[in-house]
Amino acid sequence: MKVMHILSYVPIPLNSGGKLRVYYVMKALTKHHDVTVVSYGTPAERDLLHAHFGIPLENIHIIPSHFARRHRRLMQVLALGTRHSFYHYDLNSAQMEATVASVLASDSFDVIQTEFPLIGASRCETDAVKILDAHNVEYEIFKRISETDRSALRGWYNQREYHKVRREELAILGRQDALFVTSERDGDLIAEDLPHIPKHVIPNGVDVGYFKASQVTPEPHTLVFTGTMAYQPNSTGMLFFLDEVFPSILREIPDAKIYIVGNKPPPELANRASDHVIVTGLVDDVRPFMDRASAVVVPLLAGSGTRLKILEALSMKKPVVTTTIGGEGIDLVHGESAMIADDPEDFAQNVVQLLRNPELQTKLRDVGYRLVSDRYDWSIIGEQIQGVYEDLVPLARESEKLAG
Repeated sequence: MKVMHILSYVPIPLNSGGKLRVYYVMKALTKHHDVTVVSYGTPAERDLLHAHFGIPLENIHIIPSHFARRHRRLMQVLALGTRHSFYHYDLNSAQMEATVASVLASDSFDVIQTEFPLIGASRCETDAVKILDAHNVEYEIFKRISETDRSALRGWYNQREYHKVRREELAILGRQDALFVTSERDGDLIAEDLPHIPKHVIPNGVDVGYFKASQVTPEPHTLVFTGTMAYQPNSTGMLFFLDEVFPSILREIPDAKIYIVGNKPPPELANRASDHVIVTGLVDDVRPFMDRASAVVVPLLAGSGTRLKILEALSMKKPVVTTTIGGEGIDLVHGESAMIADDPEDFAQNVVQLLRNPELQTKLRDVGYRLVSDRYDWSIIGEQIQGVYEDLVPLARESEKLAG
């Protein structure tokens, strides 16, 4: 099949959850299909796509981002005075629309797959099957952040963005022939407004061969959190942990410490660094930090989709303590494959219990690893994507014949 893959960014280097999913989805697509890429990026990133995936350079169309990252705050403020969200201005450009139209005019495709909802190229007119890979339900993220943000001003801003993003996102999703969602919950949420659009659960995954357990002995009473700290659900979750959970842990385990591993920690988080709280900033490889962990904590209060950081931890045979929101989209069972708690004191006691109980650690490691290796390895998920393609494209061709 011929596939056009539309991206909001090039997924290299692999320094965020979104990039990881795009990378492995593209790996699955190029394994089976003739792929053409249209993406925001740079000429150097075009070369990276060619080198990593073997896509011919003539099939890679790169559009420069239409405003610099340093103007992000200004654009967010300016968007307040319009009916559109900041994402609309961030991800829509006349050049992207024109490039997609030009590629469609010069070639025909069986499938057009777009990564992330809020990218204007999803409006392309074509007879190909249009599939949108909804990594998250974006408007749900804004709603949850607005309800949990400690800043009244940011809460007000995110509430306004929630209403705008919801309108825009649903309009784009409604133009698709099918949707990929990362969890049943996300599919059910979208179905409240768009029951007629087919939704296929394509979960997030993990490269089990890359994220594998080492022989390094974990540091006693050491916790790790990994994630892009510029992503507000991550930083908000860690501030919640440091303020409302960690003090209770320290009262019972005075030598406990946590590594907060991820790029661009906000000042209010970076300033919490101490002997017990190590804020690393950007690292080249999270695995050495995971190796030293006695347990991985994922105390998220907001977000959507599924957390790759949990899958990576389970793949490395690390026991996990998370919230209900943190564990969404992964078939975790409390006390079997992870510990799950939402109340701050309950979360702390789950961590303390885990750190003091080697048998429980072993159980969670073994069950969690079986879960990811049997169901969430990217190679398995790639075959799921291929199965959906094989179902949808023949149906579309048959419909075209009947219509003709």
